[in-house]
Amino acid sequence: KSAEDKKQRRKTLLNAALELYKADSSHLPSVLQIAKASGLAKGTVYLYFKTKEEIFLAILEQMLSDYNATLCEQLSAHDYQSSESLTQSMVDTACAFLDAHPDMLQLISIQYNVLENNLHPGKVLLFISEISRQQLLVGEALDDIVPHLRPGNGAKLIWRTHALLCGLCQLISPPKKVADVYKELQAPYFMNGVVLEFRESMEAIWKSSLTKGSGALSGI
Repeated sequence: KSAEDKKQRRKTLLNAALELYKADSSHLPSVLQIAKASGLAKGTVYLYFKTKEEIFLAILEQMLSDYNATLCEQLSAHDYQSSESLTQSMVDTACAFLDAHPDMLQLISIQYNVLENNLHPGKVLLFISEISRQQLLVGEALDDIVPHLRPGNGAKLIWRTHALLCGLCQLISPPKKVADVYKELQAPYFMNGVVLEFRESMEAIWKSSLTKGSGALSGI
């Protein structure tokens, strides 16, 4: 098989796995289910991924890569005249992406207790290293357009924003059994949904961090 054929097969597997997860997000579909849905033999799946967790970590990595690329593109696409306009643009961009990719929120919510716990540490390290590399690039782009940010503080803001998203996903977009309990309790933060809570919190963090002299980030 050519490199292009292998790339296409891998994409087919990931798409089939995601569609199965969309149909029932209460659990990860098995390798056998993914193989059947993709029209491939089970053994073929194992040529690309050792476990179902590897498959879904690959899906999450691609989603986060697209998300980080979207943020980076937005930073370079405009000439921002104020920290307020920059904040509003980035909050809108991030939330629009999340609205368009609700499955990413579900996968983030199970990232630590399902995906990473059932993977070889080397796979987890590669995943974290790649996402961190992308976040650093977004941070460097932010440093370039905010003159009073010291080098590295843009990355700090991006990392904190990501931590905020992960925390909200864990709290507000949990597995179905936990979500059902939250609904019964009518917890206000749960009822608002991840994206709304993320919008409000991201806006507050960015406004504080990008205001010159606020001290919200060390060195400002």
